[in-house]
Amino acid sequence: FAESRQEYNYGLELFQQGDLEKSIEYFTNAIIIDSTFSQAYLYRGRCYDGFNDSLALKDYVLAFSLDSSDFSPLYKIARIQSNTSIDESMHTYNIILGLSDKESKAFYKLGVLYYLQDSLELAIVNFTNSIDLKKKARAFNDRASCYRILGKIDLAIQDYITAISLDPKLPFIYNNLASTYRVSGRFQEALAYYSR
Repeated sequence: FAESRQEYNYGLELFQQGDLEKSIEYFTNAIIIDSTFSQAYLYRGRCYDGFNDSLALKDYVLAFSLDSSDFSPLYKIARIQSNTSIDESMHTYNIILGLSDKESKAFYKLGVLYYLQDSLELAIVNFTNSIDLKKKARAFNDRASCYRILGKIDLAIQDYITAISLDPKLPFIYNNLASTYRVSGRFQEALAYYSR
């Protein structure tokens, strides 16, 4: 156990330094010593992620099968799937929500995928579910964008203002709010937010 954790810790240090090749070796050593070490699979998967997605997916599946209380491997799987199949990605987010309906992030990610498919009403439902669990600026911003497209300008403005109050350091929200004011003919407010 101690040997496996030591290899994992070396791998983690190298991972944080950006040396992914070397950290894969240490995570693999940790797995060889303890084949039930879910975090070693998770981090080895993160090393593969982006340059060998099939190996990353295998490790994420193993990590989750060994520790089903940690949903982070499923989120990683869904993100990879979204590059090739939105339906598969949505299915994985729905698996997460089937296991726990308290996953604000899964609702948010589903909202984004519905938005990309122009299913704005379903996007709004999922953004609202996300917001009900955790108030995040991006969820309010993205729900506001759905409202804006649907012509519900007052609801869009309200959500953009809430998003800014939650995180005033995100300039794209000011831009979105300014654009909404501009489209609705409220040019003074638009100028003020563009300037900010």
